[in-house]
Amino acid sequence: MQAPPYTPRTDGALARFLAMHEQLHKQKPALPFEIATFQVRFGLRLRALRQVRGLSQNALAAHSSVTHETVCRLELGKHLVKLETLTKLAIALGTSVESLLIGIEAEQGQKGDTP
Repeated sequence: MQAPPYTPRTDGALARFLAMHEQLHKQKPALPFEIATFQVRFGLRLRALRQVRGLSQNALAAHSSVTHETVCRLELGKHLVKLETLTKLAIALGTSVESLLIGIEAEQGQKGDTP
């Protein structure tokens, strides 16, 4: 005699767990909105300062000892900048870490966001 196939219960907590588990595996987890917004704003600020200095992405990468891919991903807002990289970029751009971030803070103040 063959045992009936296993079918999980679909009531209560088990059903919620199974639904959550399925949803998590279907989607790539998103970054919190504040972090994603910071990444995009930082990328725009970095690109603007690089262009004002007349540097290409390759030149900035070479001067700051980071890869071209890192500069590209930062400017596109696809990568969260590390403190060490932020310092290297500021030195290569001839500015301070604070000035790299000041434009982001000004944008947040204008839009009424809280830091």
